[in-house]
Amino acid sequence: MHIGLISDHTLTHSSQQQVIRQCASALTSLNRFDVHWLLSTDTIAALVRDSALQPADARDLPPTCRYVIPYTLYRLDSIWLIGLEPAFWQDTALHTRLFTFLCLLHREQPFAVLQAWGALSTLYLTVYAANFLHLPGTVFYTRSCLQDGPQQSFLWQWVARHTAMAFTGHTADRAHALRHSPLQPEQIQVFDPEQPGALAVLERNFHDIAKKPLNL
Repeated sequence: MHIGLISDHTLTHSSQQQVIRQCASALTSLNRFDVHWLLSTDTIAALVRDSALQPADARDLPPTCRYVIPYTLYRLDSIWLIGLEPAFWQDTALHTRLFTFLCLLHREQPFAVLQAWGALSTLYLTVYAANFLHLPGTVFYTRSCLQDGPQQSFLWQWVARHTAMAFTGHTADRAHALRHSPLQPEQIQVFDPEQPGALAVLERNFHDIAKKPLNL
């Protein structure tokens, strides 16, 4: 199964960076998933202390994907890391190029699920791309996203209506999302990787969601 993880520059100095790392590592090492993680180059800089992080040849991506956006390619164990400059996350006008990149990568190496972390604009981009490709798109609501989301009403409502599954890090955050969005209780779960069995539950969720790609 091929999974796309998308996170932006807002997580560079966040504990969520390590949450994504744990998820990606578990999906590849324990479950043999193929994972491409699109992230900011400043997040890569924060990960560079990890001796397992190795530069890769940019030509290892399919030819149709190489010239859409400037990127740097790395390997972290079995995970492919595609680093994009922060401007590509901060400037929503450039999100059309990110969307094109995801579509082209999917055409060459089809995704089963796209999962997003970060700002609401990144969640919207990911879920929109997933829906366009007839894939399930899932999101993780950080606390800053939950606080800022209702101020961007269209994006906030659209993501909640079209995501296949949403996650939060805390029970209180889940309750907040349920109060302030059209999400239904069965659509949103608390995910804490420190809890026993949490990563196994996430893996089962991805398997279950991927089996029902048209139920969006």
